[in-house]
Amino acid sequence: ILDIAPANTGHTLVIPKKHVEVVDEFENIINLLQAEGFSKKTLEGINDFFSFFDELIIGHNHKEDKTVFAKLNPILQEKEIFSTGSKKTVVDLMEEDHIKMLQLAAISFNLFGLITRIPDDNSGLVILDLAVEQSKALIEILKLHIFREDNIVFPLAHNYLSEEVLNSLNNRIG
Repeated sequence: ILDIAPANTGHTLVIPKKHVEVVDEFENIINLLQAEGFSKKTLEGINDFFSFFDELIIGHNHKEDKTVFAKLNPILQEKEIFSTGSKKTVVDLMEEDHIKMLQLAAISFNLFGLITRIPDDNSGLVILDLAVEQSKALIEILKLHIFREDNIVFPLAHNYLSEEVLNSLNNRIG
């Protein structure tokens, strides 16, 4: 799920395009849901996203935590490479993102499920608004997380992890 592949300048850590595409499609589905309400397309889109999240994103995050993050974080701490104004490394922030993603996904998923069980239409609309709001927060954190991986974490990994470690990570993840 985390692709570590040789490139012209060594090894490259990249987020699979499928992850970005699924997040973008979920954003489109949420916008369609807001504009037009529930339809077969929006229900399928919501189900597809949460299936993808459950099957691939959670596994991807777990593999990051156990491989790249586990190897990179001690180096960043030793070199005192912290986020501006804090004693947290970018890896610490990424791990916090993983927790926030799980929380937002659980809340959104459960709110969407609750809507169909509420007999009062007005209450259902309030819950729908909350589900959409939480889904948009999830989309934003996913996009930010992918941006940080591509532009901060993975370049740092290339700077501080040896070719041997990157090869090892590739074997464990691939």
